[in-house]
Amino acid sequence: MPTRHTLRPRPTAIPLLALLLCCVVLAAPRTAAAGLSTGDGSWEWLSPRPQGNQLSDVASATGGRVWAVGQGGTVLHSTDGGVSWSAQSSGTRVWLRGVSFVDGRRGWIVGRHGTVLRTVDGGASWQAQDPATRVFLYTVEFATADTGWAAGYDGIIRATRDGGRVWRPQRAPGNKGLLALDAVDTKRVWAVGQAGAIVRSTNGGTTWRAVVSGTKANLNAVSFVSAAKGWAAGANGVILRTTDGGRTWVRQMSGTRRDVHAIRFVSGTRGWAAATGGRILRTVNGGRSWTIRSSTGRAFHGIDVRRSDVGVAVGEGGVIARTADGVRWSAVSNGGIRDLADIVMTSSRRGWVVGGDPVRGSVVLYTPDGSSWRAQDPGEGGGLAAVASADGTYAVAVGADGVALFTDDGGYTWMEGSSHTTVGLNDVVLLPSGEAWAVGGYFGSSRVIVHTADWGFTWQKQPPGTTYGLAGVDFVDPQRGWAVGWGGAIVHTQDGGHTWTPQSSGGTAQLTAVDFVDALTGWAVGAGGTILHTADGGASWESRLSPTAATLTDVRFADSLRGWATTDGAELLVTSDGGLTWTSTNAGVASGLQGLWFSDPEHGWAVGMGGAIMGFVARAD
Repeated sequence: MPTRHTLRPRPTAIPLLALLLCCVVLAAPRTAAAGLSTGDGSWEWLSPRPQGNQLSDVASATGGRVWAVGQGGTVLHSTDGGVSWSAQSSGTRVWLRGVSFVDGRRGWIVGRHGTVLRTVDGGASWQAQDPATRVFLYTVEFATADTGWAAGYDGIIRATRDGGRVWRPQRAPGNKGLLALDAVDTKRVWAVGQAGAIVRSTNGGTTWRAVVSGTKANLNAVSFVSAAKGWAAGANGVILRTTDGGRTWVRQMSGTRRDVHAIRFVSGTRGWAAATGGRILRTVNGGRSWTIRSSTGRAFHGIDVRRSDVGVAVGEGGVIARTADGVRWSAVSNGGIRDLADIVMTSSRRGWVVGGDPVRGSVVLYTPDGSSWRAQDPGEGGGLAAVASADGTYAVAVGADGVALFTDDGGYTWMEGSSHTTVGLNDVVLLPSGEAWAVGGYFGSSRVIVHTADWGFTWQKQPPGTTYGLAGVDFVDPQRGWAVGWGGAIVHTQDGGHTWTPQSSGGTAQLTAVDFVDALTGWAVGAGGTILHTADGGASWESRLSPTAATLTDVRFADSLRGWATTDGAELLVTSDGGLTWTSTNAGVASGLQGLWFSDPEHGWAVGMGGAIMGFVARAD
């Protein structure tokens, strides 16, 4: 008999900043988000909200205005001290690493490939500036609207005296990457970086001098409250303090061995530090002692607190926390959960997402409305790779070690059937008749096809017809189906899987997914940007020109013309001519997308690394 896993009641009071640590994705208030145009619609973040890319830095100004920047060209803006957020268009998809604002209108962002962006309207629009370098700029600091510095890889420093219209090179001693800057006026500025590097200038950077930090740990952050008093922080919980303008530094006891990524002091006594493991540290005595004020499990990378004690911390997976009193921190966004692998929707509203990993187990999320997600309990497992459903009541999920789960009550309970294999299962398809096929294996070491005729309760092996592992499967009716996998393998059945016959793909690239819209018309995708098309049921497959060399992870067609494919990078491909031509767009995610589903041409979803769930919204005519 199968093992039944019943959903357990969950408490209504959830511990501070730990909502997603118990694997629950809650419906968040919908925030304004920048959609990704694909010609006939756009993709928007559904979970986490407002988005799930890593946030690297945060800066605030008067009047409750806050900006956060991060991977994938992400810029978020708040006008209420971090309570609610909206996306701003940066005009780029590169990793944005540092941000600095001098007031509510004028600010700068720096990032990868020498990116420098400037706004004079609070981020409503951003204009690129030329720092005369293409190296990664990690940090930016402006003392006034005219005077500022940017620093980064290999110790590079750029300075401006006209708001960034012209950036001139400055050079710090050594060639260690500089990770953070701070200035108290237009003359006195400090930079810290790799291997304990600290450099200082008292003349606006005309000359820089190296000082002894007393540590070899990377220093990630620096904060000065006067020309004399400042702090630096970095790897392994290192926090240093100076009272002589940075000439000498003394180690303080932080109380943690976690890497500290950001530090902010608002006076000689009151300060905060943000670290990995979701730790926010607070001191009220200048750093002589520190207390942990928050622990979320998600790494924080940036923190900014005003003199009013209103502050925001940002970090891994888009996590955002805020405080109104400097003491108590609450979650605004919990960021993404564990990696997600596949999605199935039975309508434009109801469906499941699955994922997980061998260490932390399996994840099953259910949506009743297509936009909010809540956890269901799949029981123990080493991660789920695929999910299929026919009607919103019955569903099947498969994954590591041959696990095959099914539900007959909309996911309230999940039962484990016997797949008769310990080989990892990579994909599954379920028909309205209750028949399902799952395929698995890896390269040439193992391969398996299993079949059920009773909604996943019992499974039987079928001869795979190939020596290669199989990664994707699709059926158009109970008799005709296709499976694809490593070595360019394609196998086809016309008798419900009793026999599988090889078809020639014309290549050896790994194929990851297959999708048929009828018994003749189908597509297969895979490594190296491989796109194959058949118009005769697979008797012949033709290669299509691909705009990417990335591995394509999934493919779905809403009809015979309109289709999408996800990649293991930041790209998403779209076609409107049956796959004759494909256009590559940036999906708005910094990590790869793994699973894709369309319930009709107007409603689509994609899921991927870091718990990303994206929704497609068709453009109104």
